[in-house]
Amino acid sequence: MSFMRHSSFAVLLLAVAVRGAAADDSPASPPAEPATPTDSTTPPTEPAPSDQPAPSDQPADQTQPVAAPEAPKPTGTVVGKILDQSTNEGLPAVSIQIKGGPDGDQMIASELDGTYKLTLAPGKYTLIFSTPDYIEQERTVEVKDGKEVALASVVLPLVPQKAKEETIEVYDTIDTRKSSAVLAERRAAATVSDAISAEQISRSPDSNASDAAKRMVAATIQDNRYIVVRGLGGRYSLTLLNGVPLPSPDPDMPAAPLDLFPASLITNLTVNKTFSPDMPGNFAGGALGIETRTYPTRLTFKAKVGAANNSISSFRTLNGQQGGSLDILGFDDGTRAMPSAIPDNKLAGDPSLSQDQVNAQISGFKNNWTLDRGTAGPNLSVGATLGNTHRIGSQRLGYFTSLNFGHGYARRLSHIAKVGSEDPANPGEHLPSVMQLDDETGIEQANLGGIASAGWTPKSGHKIDIFTLYSHGTDISSSQVTGTENNSSVVDRTRLQFLQRELVFGQLVGEHKLSPKAILEWQGNVSHVAQHEPDTRDLLRTQTPDGAYAISTSAGSSERLFGELADNTVGGGAAVRIPLGKVRFKLGSSIQRSARDYQQRRFHFNLVGDAVFQDPDTAFDPNGAGTSMSMIEMTVPTDGYKATRLVASGFAMADINLTDELRVVGGARYEHSNLEVGLESKIDLMVSPTAPTTHVDDDILPALNLVYALSPAMNLRAAYGMTVARPNFREIAPALYYDYVRRRAIGGNPMLEETTVHNADLRWEAFMGDSEVLAASVFAKHFAKPIERTVEASGDGQNVAFANADSANSYGVELEARLSLGRITDSLREFSVGGNLSLIGSRIDTGLGKRTLQGQSPYVANVAAGYESRKLGTRVDVLFNSFGRRIEEVGTGGEGNVYEEPFHRLDLAASQPLRSGVRLKLAASNLLNQRVVRTQDDVEIFAYKTGVTVVGSVELSLE
Repeated sequence: MSFMRHSSFAVLLLAVAVRGAAADDSPASPPAEPATPTDSTTPPTEPAPSDQPAPSDQPADQTQPVAAPEAPKPTGTVVGKILDQSTNEGLPAVSIQIKGGPDGDQMIASELDGTYKLTLAPGKYTLIFSTPDYIEQERTVEVKDGKEVALASVVLPLVPQKAKEETIEVYDTIDTRKSSAVLAERRAAATVSDAISAEQISRSPDSNASDAAKRMVAATIQDNRYIVVRGLGGRYSLTLLNGVPLPSPDPDMPAAPLDLFPASLITNLTVNKTFSPDMPGNFAGGALGIETRTYPTRLTFKAKVGAANNSISSFRTLNGQQGGSLDILGFDDGTRAMPSAIPDNKLAGDPSLSQDQVNAQISGFKNNWTLDRGTAGPNLSVGATLGNTHRIGSQRLGYFTSLNFGHGYARRLSHIAKVGSEDPANPGEHLPSVMQLDDETGIEQANLGGIASAGWTPKSGHKIDIFTLYSHGTDISSSQVTGTENNSSVVDRTRLQFLQRELVFGQLVGEHKLSPKAILEWQGNVSHVAQHEPDTRDLLRTQTPDGAYAISTSAGSSERLFGELADNTVGGGAAVRIPLGKVRFKLGSSIQRSARDYQQRRFHFNLVGDAVFQDPDTAFDPNGAGTSMSMIEMTVPTDGYKATRLVASGFAMADINLTDELRVVGGARYEHSNLEVGLESKIDLMVSPTAPTTHVDDDILPALNLVYALSPAMNLRAAYGMTVARPNFREIAPALYYDYVRRRAIGGNPMLEETTVHNADLRWEAFMGDSEVLAASVFAKHFAKPIERTVEASGDGQNVAFANADSANSYGVELEARLSLGRITDSLREFSVGGNLSLIGSRIDTGLGKRTLQGQSPYVANVAAGYESRKLGTRVDVLFNSFGRRIEEVGTGGEGNVYEEPFHRLDLAASQPLRSGVRLKLAASNLLNQRVVRTQDDVEIFAYKTGVTVVGSVELSLE
């Protein structure tokens, strides 16, 4: 591990950026957009007066006259209505961008009936009206003091037309990076949903999608990367990238890891909690949508460089390993490659080989078993984005590119134990277990991500977008475990691992107006996810009675593992929207096919004689091949599998405005799923092939969503939907995997069945401004044959498996508020508060009793408070996130359940704009320095600290 020198290039970039920012230390100008949410009907207020005294000729000790009360500020109003050209009905939640005026650019949304009312200071303004699926329009208006301007109805067509002798052109869709736009889309949506915008993410310390997702209502994150919605994660959560299901590069988890997505690549995150027929039906808790497609309307360039310090890893001595020249970027340069002498298609050590050839295979492995300790530097990151939209005659071409890189270190000090025997003196309590292990792991991390997208509007009513994404993340971990094993042996165990994950995603999207009453939308996509694990080395040394340590050659020690996972997916879909008056029909179909190949090879080394007492570098010297050292390949049929999954679907739905207040969206979706998993190795193991496991499921999934407008700014929603949860490849594959951190084997269950879920939701929501909302929801779910992760004792270790329970029920209440304190008094208009609370319960019938669902937290809470100075642009945010105790693994065979204990996270973020588009940001996360804890039978069996992280960054924005 190169440690400090790996960070030198980013330190230089950081220094240059800070120097450039400090060169201009004059007072900052006010931000262009108001920071705290305000009601669209509330008059904008002037910036607070300066704290500096005005010049005066009076002596300093002379009594000053009392200032007269501030006169009311002059304002005027603009009213109007936005209509759908095809139906002549009011369009809800249309984004209205207000350009010009003393308060800078603003954005609000139209009411549910399409009306709007703007209260503005006198002056000339440009109003831009935009919403997805409609052509943007622009109006100019002059506001006079005390006067009301009534604009003629703004008609949003699907094709350009003349309105009052002016030509309307296609500009751009709503900018969903902004909180107001995301809230407007949520307000107009047919389903119950929650969202967080890029603007909100930028105000937090969140560095990736997994950090940001936990800010949403009833959402938590498992293992720092997998989303859990309403207490349901893994197979019960679905991740969509620009509307397409995203596969996981992790062979053990069905959910896609969100830490692959840097925060700067995200336009917004949206969780749909109710089902609509035009969505994939494979979820229960929620479908998380990650949107990354957006094009700025003018040339925009942003650059950012940051440095972070973690309290338990930065500038401390960490375990590391010898690596290659590309480790800093997260790539292996061949240093860890399998020796060329090892055949690709058959076992090493083939009996037909001569001893010299066998020795050549043994000596081909590098002698790199020992830890390499060094001092870690700070965590560093750099990133840049560039985008613009060009007008070429009547055509428009938009593009957006982004590139991000981060490099850093983490340190995990864990304690591992088991549940001991019952204490005879205190029934129900347990004595300390024999197993007491301490794990010190140093992790070098590298993340590289990029986006390239372009959008073309060749003519009115037609648009085509192309999008590509690349995300790459690597953890180079070096672990040393010391202490007493369950068999009373005193051990010193090391593991050196290089784990690389990557995602390549491409999508082509089109939308075309076929006729005045038909719009075609289509998309095609291809993705590749991979996990690369070259040369993981496990070494165990056991203490002998005389205090010396001997290298163990038992199973699981003196072994090298090479693992590869590749998953290739191709798919596409098409739908037709047919607006007919107050009824809008939508028909469509889609197909996705995934092919996964997972292979690993394991090599075990044996030592003889006194070699076991030598240090590893001497014991495994290649010169000892054939004398003191031998090698055998331990690869078995369960070390590899191949799988394919085909999901084909079709749907029909209708969106009906029964009355001015009542909207009904209903229909059904048919899904055909064909999953085939079989053990398969690329090398000849000389065993009879086994028949693959096949799962075929055909489902008709109905859905009904009702939206009733209690007032122009208040909705009552009700929904029912039937969804499914299908087992993942790993959960069905009979292949085995050993978790070296938690000391247990993980295996699949070919007999798993699909889970059917009935979902019912009721929500009340009130929108009081462009970024303010109050909401309350209740929900209930019934599961038939829910899939759960189980754990049971097996010798000195444990086995983890998957099983169907009989049935389960889940129910809960969700509360949400986002408000400006300016509603209380104008003096607090620069302060905002927000929060959400979810109270969730569940019961599952196992056939042997009842308990809560695996992964179900009894509560999830988020609280946020923000301040932004309209005069200086200073922004400060305090954020708190917490979730309750939940079952991580279900105990079977007499074993108790394994629980993940509550985690309370407190974060702080502050930023200050300077001149010339420069912004400084300082953020701190996990200020409470909470530990991650797992317990079983109230005994702490696994725990570690993540430390407190402080991040400083400099951002440059040119627009």
